[in-house]
Amino acid sequence: MEQYVVDTHPLLWYLAADERIGDDAKRILEKSEAGEINIIVPAIVLIEAIGVIKKGKVIYNLDEFLLQIHQRNNFIIKNIDWEIIALFKDYTPPIPKDSHDKIIIVTAQYFGNIPIVTKDGDIQQAYSPTIW
Repeated sequence: MEQYVVDTHPLLWYLAADERIGDDAKRILEKSEAGEINIIVPAIVLIEAIGVIKKGKVIYNLDEFLLQIHQRNNFIIKNIDWEIIALFKDYTPPIPKDSHDKIIIVTAQYFGNIPIVTKDGDIQQAYSPTIW
């Protein structure tokens, strides 16, 4: 089955029905709801999303957000395990500087260089393919 890694803002904006989400990103996430594709959610994305919600940058009930993630069969949570740590250790490009973004990239690499759904310019500059 086709797979994509998702970044924090597209995930949050999709679940909160926020209009800031890109058309292609929305289409990919809709396909996952229809059971057509899998969305890989790096654990770091969930941690970052919790912070975004708690700071009020996206208005969404935190418990509802986590429940939505938990209930979706086509969302696969990828923990930071030894394989991800090994890829992270060997990741050397100067962009992105943020460790969160690097973990998202190495997660996509771990799954066979699958596309990342992101609006983040640093990720887009450092990794291909991306979808927004």
